[in-house]
Amino acid sequence: MRNLELPDKSPVHATEGMACTSQPLATQTAIDVLKAGGNALDAAVAACAVQCVVEPESTGIGGDCFCLYSKAGSAKTPGDIVAYNGSGRAPAAATVDWFAERGITEIETQSPHSVVVPGAVDAWDRLLADHGTKDLAELLQPEIRYARDGFLVASRVHSDFANLVTKLSGNANAACIFMPGGAVPRVGALLRQPALAATLERIARNGRDKMYTGETARDMVATLQALGGLHTAEDFATAKGEYVTPISGGFRDHLVHQCPPNGQGVIALLLLNVMSGIEVGDDPISPERMHAEIEAGRLTYAARDAWLADPAMAEVPVEQLLSADYAGAVCAAIDPTQAQEREAPLDLPRHESAVYITAVDRGRNACSFINTLFKGFGSGICTPSGVLLTNRAEGLSLDPASPNRIEGGVGGDAQPGAADSCRCRALDRRDGGDRGDPGLGRRHPGLPRRRGGDLSGAGPHPLRGGDPRDHGHGPHHRRGDSGLRAASEGRRLVAVHILRTLAPHRPLIRGSSASRRPSPMKLTLSTVSEIASPGHSTRTGVRVRKSLPS
Repeated sequence: MRNLELPDKSPVHATEGMACTSQPLATQTAIDVLKAGGNALDAAVAACAVQCVVEPESTGIGGDCFCLYSKAGSAKTPGDIVAYNGSGRAPAAATVDWFAERGITEIETQSPHSVVVPGAVDAWDRLLADHGTKDLAELLQPEIRYARDGFLVASRVHSDFANLVTKLSGNANAACIFMPGGAVPRVGALLRQPALAATLERIARNGRDKMYTGETARDMVATLQALGGLHTAEDFATAKGEYVTPISGGFRDHLVHQCPPNGQGVIALLLLNVMSGIEVGDDPISPERMHAEIEAGRLTYAARDAWLADPAMAEVPVEQLLSADYAGAVCAAIDPTQAQEREAPLDLPRHESAVYITAVDRGRNACSFINTLFKGFGSGICTPSGVLLTNRAEGLSLDPASPNRIEGGVGGDAQPGAADSCRCRALDRRDGGDRGDPGLGRRHPGLPRRRGGDLSGAGPHPLRGGDPRDHGHGPHHRRGDSGLRAASEGRRLVAVHILRTLAPHRPLIRGSSASRRPSPMKLTLSTVSEIASPGHSTRTGVRVRKSLPS
């Protein structure tokens, strides 16, 4: 029980169902769907669709979608979880050689080359057809209404718009929609998106194909090609997500499920494996915990850079990465009193823009749902039909030797670290979350400098101060509980457990063409002091060696 005399957030309790989003209009939409007899998946899709309109900087139909779904609380093994990978693909013509021939060494945010074919609408349609109780046309109606009739701009939305004026100004369509009159709309102003409303109405009337083969697809292709993009009608017509088998790992006495590669869930599980071997006490923001999480993140990101790719393009040693031996080696490399030195700053794109939605229905079906544009307003490229396009391909490497090269997929560091930082706190709560929330209610301010300790003696840590606008949220249910509870806190891009733990991660971008598979490899950790040599990843102070079997 939290101290009610102090500022904080109390959890919400319910028996019939629950939904959590970062936007009140989206949450209300989800609750309306549950009240109308829809299940958790219906509620999540409807809420996400609304957020694509009322929180357009964070997500959109021009982005990607990833989902974990547990039927009636049956999540005991990975096989009990429905997992869907709705990540977009790079255009078929986008190869490392093509960029090299033109002297392009980096994929920039607002370049058409940063855009992958959006997978969100395809994912929504497929998931609803297989596991929902309502169709896409019905669930799009609230989104269409907000786009056509308008919504009042919330404080957070206004703040995000104001911080992204430069990006919005770089595209005429985006500026016209989101900066009417040449300025971002004030808090409480009515904002309409009539072009997007018309696009959504076409999709509702004629199905998801209108997004990928109809007028909307032609509009997206024409927009991108006019800017120099390599996208074709065939790239959009063949867009399709896929069901995948989740991977899982234990943390304390909890079972955590993730989407597999090309998703980054394997790195999230590796982080949890490492943290499960470190005792840092109950304090969710103690210097000791912060230090351990930061150092564990450095080591696991080094492993990610060395090994993570699209398994259709290159071998990913998932079992080895999730082995107890590997987690033990990472733990052993962490100095509890001193930060590892980094020879160079991390040069990795941040995943800044996504919405995370959770819903649990009366039957205890549970849905964990992510929809993402990758960064705020994605690429900043908006089509005349009102579709904002993701910049997920910005994370692709143009280095032909990288496992993240455009043929082989791409990684990013923000979400595994942010989600696991929150998840560790939630699962470590000894009181089951009754101190105010399911482990989420205490803000993570960056580097703590209070209550008797700080990190100043541990050396430099690559951690930004927390953004007070950010937040996390999610419903919580334990077996045997009579009801549900949920709470939120001051972080963004965090995932929380539902039933057992359901938390998808935004995956690597799928490559556009096949690359030569490397030989099977084994993992060994080198020491921090070892001199860098070929075969080492040197993005972080701790290096992960690739070595061939003898």
